[in-house]
Amino acid sequence: MSVDIDYQLWGNKWIINSSHLETIYEKKVMAKEYVNFIANSYDSVGIEKIRTLEAVGSIDVDFKVQKFSNDSIWKKYDTLFIKAEKEEKIATVEIPIIDTTIAPKKSILQGLRQYLNNDNLRMHLYFSKLPYSTSNTAYNNTSTFGIGTGISFRIYKPLFFQFNSENVWGWGGLNAKLRSYNLSYEWLLFTKRNRSIGITPFVGYSNIVMTDVGKNMQQRFMNVLAGLYYSIQLKKRINIFVGTEATFKLKEQANKLEVSPNMLSAKSGLIIKL
Repeated sequence: MSVDIDYQLWGNKWIINSSHLETIYEKKVMAKEYVNFIANSYDSVGIEKIRTLEAVGSIDVDFKVQKFSNDSIWKKYDTLFIKAEKEEKIATVEIPIIDTTIAPKKSILQGLRQYLNNDNLRMHLYFSKLPYSTSNTAYNNTSTFGIGTGISFRIYKPLFFQFNSENVWGWGGLNAKLRSYNLSYEWLLFTKRNRSIGITPFVGYSNIVMTDVGKNMQQRFMNVLAGLYYSIQLKKRINIFVGTEATFKLKEQANKLEVSPNMLSAKSGLIIKL
């Protein structure tokens, strides 16, 4: 079960503006239940406190069960039960012992659905400034800007594995492909309006291949990298992010294009929670 509540400041008090409740039932048949609330007006005159019994509603039967301070009221009926048991009119039913430490078995499909429905898989769509420079070369500076896509998988709690692909498709006279593999750790903070702010450091490995569009020449860099993402929630499943990255060259192919690596790069775009 997950609950998202959006508050709004009304005068000097915080009131509920909207809420979203999502419940997943996993038994013989998997089902989902959604409950949404949106306030369209507020009455600040003649406010009365809601009694507890009215607030919990009829679903909570604990308030409707009469409780006795002692069991003396039942003792005078003991003989009736003993007599009926001797005449075999009633019998004691044994309650089977249930081992609650063993979780019910789940199929692979149920486990996959549960993984996908709990913010464990995310897509990244963004623009990037790739970590190389075309200064003093025949290539236009626009060839250092690319379009990126990525996907990240939750490994354990705030630990994620992420794969990124960034591409330059010939603008500025250069084709470029960057592939990176990162491990990241997400810290979450929350604003007064209950919007999440993420601070995510990461480390990883990248491979960059650049090809001259007309001359069929190629240059390659292999790197380790480290960086930081900042993200803020726009909607329930959409965040906007900016990131900075430091790239440290491990190996370089013979320099044919005279393109030099840059230590710093940046990217910005959307994170979509699937």
